[in-house]
Amino acid sequence: MKKVIVYFTDSRLEESLEKAVREQILKAANGIPIISVSQKPLDFGKNICVGIRPRNYLGLYRQLLTGIKATEKDSIVFTCEHDVFYHPSHFEFTPPRNDKIYYNLNRLYWMRNKDFYISTIGKRALSQGVAHRNVFLAHAKEQVITREIGGAAPCLGPFMNFDSKCPNIDIRHGGNFSIFGVFDKSHLSRRISSVDHWGTPRRFQEKVGYYNYTTNTSKVNEVLNPDNKPSPVEVELSRSALPGMFHSLGLKKGAEIGVKFGKYSKEICEGIPDVDLKSIDPYIPDPKVPWDEMERRFVIGKHRLEPFGIKIIKKTSVQAADEDVPVGSLDFVYIDASHLFNDVMQDIILWTDRVRPFGIVSGHDYDNKDVKLAVDTYVKVHDYGLFITKKCDEYPDSSPSWFFVKEV
Repeated sequence: MKKVIVYFTDSRLEESLEKAVREQILKAANGIPIISVSQKPLDFGKNICVGIRPRNYLGLYRQLLTGIKATEKDSIVFTCEHDVFYHPSHFEFTPPRNDKIYYNLNRLYWMRNKDFYISTIGKRALSQGVAHRNVFLAHAKEQVITREIGGAAPCLGPFMNFDSKCPNIDIRHGGNFSIFGVFDKSHLSRRISSVDHWGTPRRFQEKVGYYNYTTNTSKVNEVLNPDNKPSPVEVELSRSALPGMFHSLGLKKGAEIGVKFGKYSKEICEGIPDVDLKSIDPYIPDPKVPWDEMERRFVIGKHRLEPFGIKIIKKTSVQAADEDVPVGSLDFVYIDASHLFNDVMQDIILWTDRVRPFGIVSGHDYDNKDVKLAVDTYVKVHDYGLFITKKCDEYPDSSPSWFFVKEV
């Protein structure tokens, strides 16, 4: 029996994390061949690119099924995901039975900016699977078929457990498939300060080359609202001053959603030297704005941003997020696109997901009733402190901007 790794990724993850995970797999696998199944071309083992697909469990199982089908018939298959750091002892396991799927339960959660790990209390995860090819193939087929017809597809099956000598480290980055909320005070008993092989979280980061974010933004709420006033809190900043604030906090990777003539993207570039900015606008006409006017706006914006090396991404908000911006890859975002409630809410949800923990989510026109309702609803649900800029005499500063710090 030959062991083989089937590595699957939706190709939307922050590249620094996925790259570090791939490098660790190569070290830990000790020569075990790898089949990678990705949604964008990937130089990792034997790659199968399936193209961009919706981010859901059906798509995940389809990728897994594609990878397993590509293995040899007598293989032992390990399933590996793009956000887990694997210990060599994980790949030393050989399933004693050929009719069971085994899951490694020796797995810990870690989230950036935390100085502890969290026990997973024996939860199984698809990223920890190993089995003889036939049983894994049958399980993946069953999951795909059931989900294609709209079934619930509970993860029941011929499952058994094992524990590797040392734990695998599962990264909680805000864009995980699995729901979690285990880094609050209610889980003190599950905190672990150090583990075999990896050591403390600080030592773990040194080993794998994946480090904490700059976290000076974690103090923004305390600095801007020392008296703990109820949201929203008006601050002595204008919209024009926000890029300078971002720069002072060390925020360099950002996006503006809704570029129009490129004026604010230019202000961001001027306020943040060496900024890595994605300026996103589809320039699609509507009943109020015809094609020729939209094209004029695009041309003006394009020329305005060329001196800064910025190329406008001419896509909708949803398209750009899905195809160009990985989850958790931005330090900040500024939203100034459609002001209809549904569109604003969609953009906040979508682009908050693209901002890393302790990054800043912001936008324009808080005095628009739909914008205000969407922003207020989102921060209330997530219990975030909201800040709005002061009004100035002339537009666009006459309309307040809003911002909040994305918590972990």
